[in-house]
Amino acid sequence: MSYKSNANANRDALFGGAAGGAAAGAGNKKKSSSSSNKSNRDALFGGGKPTTKTPATGTTARPSGGAATAPLTRTVLDRNNRKNKPQKPSLMGEARVTKLKQAEEFRDKANACMKTGLFSKADPVAASTYYKRAADAYQQAGKEDRLERLYRQESAKCNMQIGAWASAAGDYTRAAELLIPKDAADDDDINDLPDAPEFPTLEKRRFAASVFHKEAAKAYTESACS
Repeated sequence: MSYKSNANANRDALFGGAAGGAAAGAGNKKKSSSSSNKSNRDALFGGGKPTTKTPATGTTARPSGGAATAPLTRTVLDRNNRKNKPQKPSLMGEARVTKLKQAEEFRDKANACMKTGLFSKADPVAASTYYKRAADAYQQAGKEDRLERLYRQESAKCNMQIGAWASAAGDYTRAAELLIPKDAADDDDINDLPDAPEFPTLEKRRFAASVFHKEAAKAYTESACS
């Protein structure tokens, strides 16, 4: 064997065949790169059609072309949760009776302040104070949202007459909040409320609440301008 042949054989033994080895290395590198790119693409964007695992057998199955199952509505569950949730705390027994009696006394005093006669005139300043106290007492007694709302309205009217704009705005805002309970979602949620006959639908309640909010906004504007 010649020196050149020995040199070629040694080189091939050490580094692989010149042409074949290079071609094989390039082919392997290209194949590896292509496989790696495909894996990266599938990981980022998902490859092929998605598969879903069936809970019964654990095997994979491709989704059919039929309509997807609609998600279970939560309306019924939410309504049941609202009805079963704890009510806001309120006075009980003799304490509640006493608080209701105080509210009635404040109401009577407020009404007396608004009466006019031959030698007397209405006093909206004192009346607004008594109406507010009556509303506060009904709020403390609990479960008297309708009566509290009525006397918040009366207090707001008196405050508008005397220019107590901030107090009037607060009363109107509170009255609007009492019209629509925070957890009310439809008409079924207000059927059991004490003023349901006056506002039998949620739409009417929202309209009335919007009127109160407009009055509150008017009072806030007057307060800012004064």
